[in-house]
Amino acid sequence: MAAIAYHVAMRNMGIYWFGLLGFIPVLLYNGKRGKGLKWLFYTFYPGHLLLIWIIKTLIGL
Repeated sequence: MAAIAYHVAMRNMGIYWFGLLGFIPVLLYNGKRGKGLKWLFYTFYPGHLLLIWIIKTLIGL
């Protein structure tokens, strides 16, 4: 809550206001652990980088 008060006090109307959106999941957190999607995230990051590299190679950039 202190961070919200700080942002309101500073009155930054730029991109910094989007940082406040991060408080929504924090406030809605119920203390339970989420679904076991750990390996999905471990494979997604290198997988999407590989896909970008393949597309870049096929286009010839």
